Amino acid sequence: KGIPAKFDTGASKITGPPSMMKMFLNAIPKTCKNFPAAFPTFSFNFGGKDFNLSPCDYMYMDEIDKCKSVFTVEEIDLEILILGVPFMKTVYTVFHIQDE
Repeated sequence: KGIPAKFDTGASKITGPPSMMKMFLNAIPKTCKNFPAAFPTFSFNFGGKDFNLSPCDYMYMDEIDKCKSVFTVEEIDLEILILGVPFMKTVYTVFHIQDE
């Protein structure tokens, strides 16, 4: 099922409807043992084209060397997918600003 998406250059995470974010989080192994081989690649489809997010794109080590994901569940019930820098760094992004 498709939902609207927003590309946000100021967002350091990926968030969206809680049910969708929980689906991503549940698919990620609970430990970083066997990283990245045991981790899935996630795919987003825009305009009929798939854009993949590899484990190295959505996982990182925090300041105490704990393995973390960029997927986050917000307290508010979002009806839109917000794709921040972790997604945008994986694609060639062009912004066209047109004079009115």
